[in-house]
Amino acid sequence: MRALLLLLAAGCLSNVAARAANEIILRAADAQLTAPMQRIDGALQQPEKTSLAQSGTAVFVVTLPEAGDYFIEAEVNAPSSDANSFYINFDAAPEDPTMIWDIRKTYDFDRRPVTWRGKGGVDDDEFDPKFFSLSAGEHRLIVAGREPAKLRSLAIKRYLKPASGTLASIQEQYARQQNALFHALFRLDDNAAGEAAAAKLYAQAREDRERLNEAAIELAAARRDFPDGVAAVEWTLRSGGALDHPSGARLIELLRTDYLARPDIGPSLAYLAHYRLWSDDPRRRSVVALFQAAIDKNPSRDVRAQAALGLANYGKDDFDELERTGDSGAAALGARRAVEAMEAVQRDYADAPYLLDAAYIETIGAEAASQLVELRTLRVGLPAPEIADEDLDGARFKLSDYRGKVVLLVFWGTWCGPCMAAVPRERALVEKFQGRPFAIVGVNSDSNKDRARRAIAQEHMTWRSFWNGDDSHISKAWNVKGWPTVYLIDHRGVIRRRVFVASDSIDPVVAEAERDMLSSAEPHR
Repeated sequence: MRALLLLLAAGCLSNVAARAANEIILRAADAQLTAPMQRIDGALQQPEKTSLAQSGTAVFVVTLPEAGDYFIEAEVNAPSSDANSFYINFDAAPEDPTMIWDIRKTYDFDRRPVTWRGKGGVDDDEFDPKFFSLSAGEHRLIVAGREPAKLRSLAIKRYLKPASGTLASIQEQYARQQNALFHALFRLDDNAAGEAAAAKLYAQAREDRERLNEAAIELAAARRDFPDGVAAVEWTLRSGGALDHPSGARLIELLRTDYLARPDIGPSLAYLAHYRLWSDDPRRRSVVALFQAAIDKNPSRDVRAQAALGLANYGKDDFDELERTGDSGAAALGARRAVEAMEAVQRDYADAPYLLDAAYIETIGAEAASQLVELRTLRVGLPAPEIADEDLDGARFKLSDYRGKVVLLVFWGTWCGPCMAAVPRERALVEKFQGRPFAIVGVNSDSNKDRARRAIAQEHMTWRSFWNGDDSHISKAWNVKGWPTVYLIDHRGVIRRRVFVASDSIDPVVAEAERDMLSSAEPHR
């Protein structure tokens, strides 16, 4: 730190920040270093943990165009609790412990906000994110080493408080509420009292979110003729989670009464077509009616295409429900109707843009085609399609290599919270069925193999995984729309259950495999 003070006094650093729209980018190569801070493979790292007095530093010079409040997002790699922190401050040496920047664990380089521990703890920084009130002109950003985390770049961004009553104001309130919930949960003890307190916090958060949903719906009703009205509808669906709250019914009705003829409601209908309601939800009928009304009255073919897909998707859901009941005759009839509806969508709207996620599937026709693949080849009672591909180490293997065993096929990724939360249950299944004809096979959807391999080692995932690749070719072939997706495949290679696989549904399938093994092993007389 003494070397840092000398650098600041000498004023010998130059402004090397690269500018981008609404932010200033600082890269590892831009910093002037003091030992033991090092620049390794394009990232800053202090190889060993030290006290603040013994730490090395990276000093960046940045010129801010105007005074205001600023926050920082960084590209960092913090793989463990022993390598996930720096010290950080503007224009003066950081202080210990209030200016410790604790970084949430990553599996590789990822984006994280700059925080200050303040009066909080390791997992509960008081200032998250940290806002810095800075004048216009030149400043020095000082990053001091603490643990061997890696820092590749920093993005300094201006914080602008939104006007009251706007969608931006609602969004900011939502972000603050989520942040407060996160920190409150971390302060709880891991016992019955903590669980009870957590339940109260979640209930309060639900009420807070619903109030914001109602505010966004009021905004959408008042601004029905303006772009921010449509934006409020989309936010309430996506971030506000209106379909999980009572406000969802009001939003669906607002779409029907005030937005039905608008040519820009396509993304909202695409969202409703993709994230569908359960069969026992009373609002389901209203969504289906909304789709039909949009087909009848909206002047935009693209909007009508989203609505037609929504109707066909609900027909597919009806089939899925019949399939889960075990009534094979009714399921076969449901499958035929679902296929006919999806074929009609493909025929009438093949070239219409799919407005949910254009980067993944570009047209309604392509989305309908993927659904038809599932309806025709991935039903219960049909042979599971072959997967012949590489694992995460580059070695090829096949799904059929496991013929003779019951296979739980799991589509997962380290970026998927529910996927990683399911790992303990999956480990328990491997232990439960040890020595019996059962195996778990994964399909990993990380773009970075190293990240997936580290997660496998850290989480003790002993089973093998195919790698989905940069092009997601396996998940596309299996029409996977959400993670985790799970298939239960019997010892003959036949799909027995899909998507929802309860643990107790595996036992009889394994027992059946064992009976067949014993039967085949008995001598013929």
